[in-house]
Amino acid sequence: MKRHQLFEIQDFPWCPQVVRDGVTELLYLNLKILRIYHPILPKLRALIEMSGGQWVDLCAGSGGGSLLLLEEISTRVTSLTLTDLYPPAVKKELPSGVSYHSTPVDARHVPQDLLGTRTLFTSFHHLPDEVASDVLKDAFNNRCPIGVFEFTERRLFNVLLVLPSLLTSFFLVPFIRPLDLRRLFLTYLVPVIPLVTMIDIVMTCFRTRNTAELTALIADFKAPDYKWEVGQVRTAFGFKITYLVGHKL
Repeated sequence: MKRHQLFEIQDFPWCPQVVRDGVTELLYLNLKILRIYHPILPKLRALIEMSGGQWVDLCAGSGGGSLLLLEEISTRVTSLTLTDLYPPAVKKELPSGVSYHSTPVDARHVPQDLLGTRTLFTSFHHLPDEVASDVLKDAFNNRCPIGVFEFTERRLFNVLLVLPSLLTSFFLVPFIRPLDLRRLFLTYLVPVIPLVTMIDIVMTCFRTRNTAELTALIADFKAPDYKWEVGQVRTAFGFKITYLVGHKL
């Protein structure tokens, strides 16, 4: 199946923040229940140790894969900063040592004061090839450790697995904290959030890069003191995590 950039509704600037936050929080809850990202813990732990425990999660929304895995490697983490081009309007309570970067962060040009291992969980597919390449180039030029992790694939199997998200959204939204009456209105009276969630997850499958496409993105970023690794690991319920990691030798 050929990759198409397509679109996700939450990518557009006109998407209401309450909808964008609702979609990202639903994704967080699903990942928490399914424990999808746990098989990449050894790779993540090694990357974070390379930066002395400093960790910067890019395109993080209100906090996804990084928060789910933090408790498993908390003894190795000295700080975790959540960043996004569209910082969440409603911020959840965070564990000690974790903070939101209050201003927008472009993952192509990470501020020099944001030091540490960079990660992108279920977000790299949002970026067109030229932008995705620039994100990797910025990490490469600054010799920063970086990890890109995606659990979706361009397979009919994956699309069928995520379709029930339309129904599960109605059960999970009440568990999102803090409670927001606008979110409840846009779920039960006007079901915008469940619909956007389902559409965007399906679109995600068609946008996710395979290992060959990830390898092509780093073809020009070669140096004796920097190493790239691309691959897949199996995880729960038949999913696979496709990953790209890079670090200084």
